[in-house]
Amino acid sequence: MTFKVGVVGVGMMGGNHCRAFQSLPDCQVLAAADADFNKAQEFAQARNIKAYGSLSDMLAQEELDIVSIATPTPTHKELAIQAARAKTHIFLEKPIARTGEEAQEVLSEIETAGVKFMVGHVVRFSPHYLKVKEIIDSGVIGKPAVVRTSRCGGSPGRGKTWYGDFEKSGGVVLDTLVHDFDYLLWWFGDAARVYARGLVYKGVEGIDYGLVLVRFKNGLIAHIEGSWAEVSGFFTAIEVAGDKGLITLDSREARPLTINLRPAEGKTFRPQSEVPRTKSGSLLEIEHFVECIKEDREPLVTGEEATKALALALAALESIKTGKVIHLDS
Repeated sequence: MTFKVGVVGVGMMGGNHCRAFQSLPDCQVLAAADADFNKAQEFAQARNIKAYGSLSDMLAQEELDIVSIATPTPTHKELAIQAARAKTHIFLEKPIARTGEEAQEVLSEIETAGVKFMVGHVVRFSPHYLKVKEIIDSGVIGKPAVVRTSRCGGSPGRGKTWYGDFEKSGGVVLDTLVHDFDYLLWWFGDAARVYARGLVYKGVEGIDYGLVLVRFKNGLIAHIEGSWAEVSGFFTAIEVAGDKGLITLDSREARPLTINLRPAEGKTFRPQSEVPRTKSGSLLEIEHFVECIKEDREPLVTGEEATKALALALAALESIKTGKVIHLDS
């Protein structure tokens, strides 16, 4: 069977989605839609597909099996519901929605429609992060106790795009750190409480920064840093400290992944853990989604899990706003 695909949103992420679907032998991208029809036309002409000015127009004209949504966050709810009511499977770029209420509406419509649904939390499919999870699960560093992460880059638009509008994007905490919230919840289970500081609500224009402290229900503490003020370029880093050793992953290093172990005699050594060259996380997540449709199984990133990542981001924003510790119910 060949799955007929329509892409909504023709920005960078829409291009990534389209390229991934087009690379799969059992998928055919038929059309692209965007609120800016001129951009949709340009995008479609370059890929020899049809262009539409809206998802509703595309659904009215095309018989689609899959809709891939890569549009500004505030549009996610409406577009996901449209696609669900059309009985198409849905791949939705993260975050699932702008608010918890919107996320619940999406989940309700997905359940009613009975279609496959996956949110694009791509870090779960990153080969390096998968290697870190493998090392943690092996027990080689012992029981994890403390995690430090950074996800930092320049300001995405400085108000010239929807990213720069906090009410639309949620700033660095919701739009960027939701990546880290998602994989940390996947690795370590539910969060108990969160305290955060940041620049949102401070009247600082053009940059954003957030530092989030999360206590997980298993006792682990995570320090999660995100910045839209980095001038040296985008980078990510993570340290996971256990009672037997430390894993470090830093995208700025030529060999980014190292392990420090503490033998019984107290010495420290640094075996280098290699990550084999493989497909990109963007391709792997969409390949996985299509396999889930074919095999009728639950995707790795469920709607409920994406909603938990959103809830943690929103709790961090509430903590920044109020200066209080926020307790999570999950």
